[in-house]
Amino acid sequence: MSTLKLSYTAMLDEVGNNAIVLDVMKVNDPENSTGKGHLEMVRENLILSGDWDRSEHIHLEDGHYLVRARLPNGEVFTQDVELGAEDETVEIRSEAQSPHDWMMWHAFQGSVDYRTDERRSQLQDRKMMSSAARQFGGKRATQQSWVEPFAEDSGLLERVDSVEVFTLEPSASPLGTGGKTWATLQRVISSNTGSQAMDISGHPIEPEIQDERYELYRFESEYGDLGSRRFVVVKSNSGERMVSLPVPWPQVDHSGEAPCELVVEKGGTGEVGISVAIRDRLVGSALAYLTSGDIAASAHLFESARMMLFEKMSNPLGAAAGAYVMLSDNPESGPWQDWIYNLMNWMEWLPDGAIQYAWLKTHLAESDDDLDKAREALKKAGARGVPYFSLGLSWLRDLLVLHAGEDDSGELAELLKQVQTTAWRTDMQQTFTTIDLRRERIVERTPERVSVG
Repeated sequence: MSTLKLSYTAMLDEVGNNAIVLDVMKVNDPENSTGKGHLEMVRENLILSGDWDRSEHIHLEDGHYLVRARLPNGEVFTQDVELGAEDETVEIRSEAQSPHDWMMWHAFQGSVDYRTDERRSQLQDRKMMSSAARQFGGKRATQQSWVEPFAEDSGLLERVDSVEVFTLEPSASPLGTGGKTWATLQRVISSNTGSQAMDISGHPIEPEIQDERYELYRFESEYGDLGSRRFVVVKSNSGERMVSLPVPWPQVDHSGEAPCELVVEKGGTGEVGISVAIRDRLVGSALAYLTSGDIAASAHLFESARMMLFEKMSNPLGAAAGAYVMLSDNPESGPWQDWIYNLMNWMEWLPDGAIQYAWLKTHLAESDDDLDKAREALKKAGARGVPYFSLGLSWLRDLLVLHAGEDDSGELAELLKQVQTTAWRTDMQQTFTTIDLRRERIVERTPERVSVG
């Protein structure tokens, strides 16, 4: 037997721990005709912390092994190791680059990328294709507001040369909880008038740190503000984007409140780049993997914290994030029925808990009564306003499509129309709900034909 020592160097600042997920595989018969050998998993989804002076020691039989780690920013690290008479050490280093320490967490979760201009171009292409798919996904284009999906090629996208950030005070407005939320958003988005048409007071704020291209804002709230929505609107010459801030966010390990960071990118072409990060010491990395779309890795990290998240319910937003991930990964494992029912009923201000309960009752339905409960949960979700998480808005839309025709009251059918409008303008690549209230690249013309695949 030999010992394989694994360590991870993250190069992040001191706020918040971070972790990655890796696999260790044994390479059997490495000298076969393919030259690759047969891989046998010996350690799967191993959590490796990026804390200083922390490492994992694994005792393995002598032989040839492959270590593979996947990081939230899309990096994949692999290294061959031959275990024999002596122990071996594998040190994993992230190649995420940032010119400033205060940007490193956002580089770690992959929401900003400094590596190459080509890489940035590829990311922008994927965002444009995703935006076009949302715009035409089931929507018939109209003469009044048809968004050109490949506007950059036709010179219609402007360079973002100015950015202003405003906090909104939604306590006395349709952006808090309440049934007017969706109708208001439908009106604002359809008219492309932006936040000025929402009759909401906004206060301009200054970045805490900035350089020529990026601005960083930090938000924290007192625990007494739990359930009071916080939104910011990012205004630029390309339009307006409204972000739902996940605050307050108590640290899951009860060590205080986790900072919520918003990074805004200037100087790009098209929509303003936005990155939101929660610096939670226990589940910050799980949220980073969720941001990157790696549900399996995120679920494994949330699994290690689920008792703290769900038994105490001291952090309802953290519990909601964990529920989205673990329901997506394996909905039939764990006491989900009771936990999510409690999340819906105890946190009456939280749309996401009601959406998750509707999802659970729909996908695990055993009777008509389960489906009736799903429809009632959807009505609760609609009345509570905009979900905190983009995934929640996606689930809400999909569930309404399934259930609207079975609701005799017609309430869900009307809600579907309103939610669909908002979903078309929501950036589903963001973890936390980000809605384009106004776009400046509207083309006033009638397309010959729009094909929906």
